[in-house]
Amino acid sequence: MQALSDLTFAWPWLILLLPAAWAVRRFLGGARNDAIRLPHAILWRRAVRRAPASTLGVRTFLLTVAWVLLVLALMRPTVPGDSTQQPLSGRQVMLVVDLSQSMSIADMILNGRRANRLDALKVVLHEFIASRTGDQLGLAVFGTQAYLVLPVTPDLNIVAAMVDDMRIGMAGNRTALGEGLAIGIAHLVDNQPQDGERVLVLLSDGAQNEGNITPLEAAAWAADYGVRIHSIGFGLGPSRDGNLLNPSGLSAADLDEPTLIAVAEQTGGRYFRAESTAQLQDIYRTIDRLEPTIAGDETLSPRRELFHLPAAFSLLLLALVAALSTLQTQVLSGRRASS
Repeated sequence: MQALSDLTFAWPWLILLLPAAWAVRRFLGGARNDAIRLPHAILWRRAVRRAPASTLGVRTFLLTVAWVLLVLALMRPTVPGDSTQQPLSGRQVMLVVDLSQSMSIADMILNGRRANRLDALKVVLHEFIASRTGDQLGLAVFGTQAYLVLPVTPDLNIVAAMVDDMRIGMAGNRTALGEGLAIGIAHLVDNQPQDGERVLVLLSDGAQNEGNITPLEAAAWAADYGVRIHSIGFGLGPSRDGNLLNPSGLSAADLDEPTLIAVAEQTGGRYFRAESTAQLQDIYRTIDRLEPTIAGDETLSPRRELFHLPAAFSLLLLALVAALSTLQTQVLSGRRASS
């Protein structure tokens, strides 16, 4: 049982409502409104006139207590909840994902079956997200356009849900790689943590063919603001005879590895090449080790709401008063019928 001294109210000013019931009864109690018709109104008035003074006193007391409890519920009483330790690293990690048409190429193996690149990526991203407890993660995507899907947040469940909602072509079918980087960097710069790091993880399976910002221009901006970029080139590459190892029949975009390498090196990050789901998993695990989430814990002390308790007792008392009044009316009606 929480000590009474720990009780606080979210809206204490609502205590001013306490005299409202008295004021309504005092100034409007005798007013008539012919537009309102209550069932058995005459019997109710007669029952009140003939009720013993003790009965009227009990009913008035119950109504008063019910009103006080209702006002207390409106004031939202709270007590301290159980304190928890929340791991917090202060690091912000922005995931920037290529959703151009080439991500539909089915050159990945997932659970023994052929899958497209995006489906394979989603599985790997879920594992990576689950490992980032304590970090704040965000999501940006790009195709013909680039946009922020989710600002950085410590709620990893929301990040995972947004990853599930990613669809090929939702940002257009071309590849605005530089603008995808720029929007992710811009968000990290605008939300600089007081004590932490900012990391951007870029995944692309093609080369820029859209947009006004080049990847190297975006990388220079990231370097100026201390944003580290790890870049991943994804998808099967050319074989030794120069033919693309792409079994889907679709034309694979040429991966611009030199640009992805330069982007990573310019910001102090690393470039990785993934030609399979297993390699992609290994890469995200490596990034997880490169960017450990070790840090202090933050103590969270949520408050527990108690408004439901006075509200429930108030409704119970009102129901009791209504039942007493109805019973008294029925008794009066029976006496009239017998006479």
